[in-house]
Formats: sequence, C-alpha cells, structure tokens
Amino acid sequence: MIISGVHPIQEAFKAGKTVAKIIVSEDKNIPESLYREIRSQKIPIYKLAPDVFKQKYMNETGLIAILEDIQYCEIDDLLMHPANGFSRILLIDEIEDPQNVGAMIRSSVGFNFNGVALTTRRTVTIGDGTVRSSAGTLFMQKIARVGNLSQMIDNMRDRGFWMIGTSIDAKMDVSQIDLNRHIGLIMGNEEKGVRQKILEKCDYLVKIPIDPSINSLNVSVAYGILAYEIKRLTK
Repeated sequence: MIISGVHPIQEAFKAGKTVAKIIVSEDKNIPESLYREIRSQKIPIYKLAPDVFKQKYMNETGLIAILEDIQYCEIDDLLMHPANGFSRILLIDEIEDPQNVGAMIRSSVGFNFNGVALTTRRTVTIGDGTVRSSAGTLFMQKIARVGNLSQMIDNMRDRGFWMIGTSIDAKMDVSQIDLNRHIGLIMGNEEKGVRQKILEKCDYLVKIPIDPSINSLNVSVAYGILAYEIKRLTK
C-alpha cells in the first residue's frame, strides 16, 4: 500500500506498521524527526527527479511510503466490549469515495468509536486516498471487512448492541435515544443511503434535522455530527 505526506507516514510509524521503502522527490526535504525514524529502522530512501516522481505517482506531496498491506482485524476482536464504558462501532454500508471513508475513520477516532466495519461489496478498499483523508488516524483504529452486513448486525445484537440506522425519512433524531448502551451506527452509500434490508434490521432510524431547502448532508459530515452527538449525550 502507498501512503503519502509527512503526517500519515508518521502515524504509520507510531502504529508499528512495516514500511518497505521511502520515495521522495529531489525538490522536497524530509523533516528531521521523520528522517531520523526512517534511518533508525534502516528503511531505504529513493530519490526521484521531480518530473519523474509526478509522472509515476501523480502526487503533490513529493513524499511517499510503501507499506505492507493493511491488516484487517477479526470480527470478534472488533466487537469486544471495552473494560469501561460502552462500545461504539461504525458500520459503513457501500460507501465508495475514499475521502469520505477516510474522513469517517478520522471522526471515529476523534469521537471515541471502538472500531469500524466496512462492507466488502461496493465499499472502497483502503489505499492512499483513504489514509491521507484520515490524516493517518486509520492506523489508530480497529477496522474489519464484512461480507454479510445482515449477519454482522445479528451477531452484534446477540452481543448486546443496539443498532442505529440513518435515513432521511426517519422520524427521530439521535437525541431521542437512550445511548447508555453498546451502539452500532450504520452509514450508507453517498447517493442511495443505507440499503432497505439493512434499515429493517435496525432498532432505531435517525436523521439530522437540517434546513428543508437542503435534501441531505455529505455522508462524512453527517457521521461526524452523529458521532459527536453520541459522545456528548452519553452519560
């Protein structure tokens, strides 16, 4: 996997990820702290002429790291309840934009969600765009791939989770729910939302009250609002 930019690469190191090599444009400087980390781990650095770098990687940062492929966690590990407090899991249902997924993972860390589940069908794979939009926080979060989201929901409910689906047709907002319990929050496709068969498995359906002149919010923005509200309203 390729990631780019100083901060995402630093976060990869902090998370203990294995970096195979660093590639840098000759007109860019590696910050001293990052350079020391690279050298301490004896990671090879390859320099390319600026035009060659841009042509090959189509990247404006001028600095990339080649990592081993991301290791997804097991479902049982994802659903393990914390020693203190309630578990919060984000379920991503067929979201295709890597920037949206990366931003949602960043918010999941910022608002203390315990993990993220991505559907294997029509959900973007983790790559450089996702890592950059997560600002490297992707390496701080538990992430699992789920082939059958319906079965995942059944599994979660058996483990004491209450499932919240998001829909513009919902009649309630998240403040009307008792959030002092284990919660799974489902966010859906940018255009279609959460699939109907998934919504039917939810304990609650919620929407964000917005001006009626606007039909909907960007999915990563909507998730950030809901994640904040869940954190704020939990006692």
